[in-house]
Amino acid sequence: MKKLKTYAAMTVVLATLGVIAGSSSPRNALAEVHRIILVHDVDNPALQPFTAAGLNTAIIGVGSGTITTVPQGKRLVIEYVSAQLNVAPGDRAVLSIITTESQYIPLTRQGTFNGQDFLVAGQTTRIYADPGTNVDFTAVVNSNSSAQATVIISGYYVNLP
Repeated sequence: MKKLKTYAAMTVVLATLGVIAGSSSPRNALAEVHRIILVHDVDNPALQPFTAAGLNTAIIGVGSGTITTVPQGKRLVIEYVSAQLNVAPGDRAVLSIITTESQYIPLTRQGTFNGQDFLVAGQTTRIYADPGTNVDFTAVVNSNSSAQATVIISGYYVNLP
């Protein structure tokens, strides 16, 4: 709310200055102010977008992999997880993303293709990972049949002080 009030006050002041400085109308001055202000949002942490994938092609019962390690001086905010698990027909699986705690991602069976059941996930999240933290995934399948998993995460880095 404070940012909104500050933005509104800046808009009024800059529009007034534009009229005084010779813009043809308050509307033109206001349009110019919006163009100037919205060019660069220094408070927006999404200026450092991030995406990475992890793959494990040899899951027998339980499989895992490291997707990334968060660099020093950054915090990773994971906003979306996409995954595909290929399992034996009729098998069930559980998928989790692990930073400091496990976050379970729901899987939906899509059907059987080429002798394997395809389970997929597409989940909006808000998972945080601090500097030096591994971002891992774990897939647990209810049988000892061979399975494979692909997990993709996307989000952004935030600089830490």
